[in-house]
Amino acid sequence: MAYRDQGQSRPDQAKWAAAQIRDHDLSPLDTETTYLAEAVYPENRIVVHYSYTGLVLLAAYSGEGAEVGFDDLLTVGDRLGWRVAKRHSFASVSELLALAKTLPLRRKGSCCDSPAACDSR
Repeated sequence: MAYRDQGQSRPDQAKWAAAQIRDHDLSPLDTETTYLAEAVYPENRIVVHYSYTGLVLLAAYSGEGAEVGFDDLLTVGDRLGWRVAKRHSFASVSELLALAKTLPLRRKGSCCDSPAACDSR
């Protein structure tokens, strides 16, 4: 099991994540799959303060590199007791921007997971 901070090298985040993971039964995880999670806790606040503390499952990729389906990700999150980040589908960037204008200030940003999903139709 490896823990990595995508941004700056912050060993405190890895230690916090390791402690969280030790408290969970990891048997729902497939050892051939890479899981991506965000550590959400008060000392790790970057932009948004969450009332929730824990790991949030963002995505997973099979050993062949294919993204694990969202329904399967929800199942794994449920079995682990971890939240799973919400997903939204948009037909265009303008549709995404229209929704972004309605989000409360306490909501975190969004990202596109493929260039085709982010074209400027």
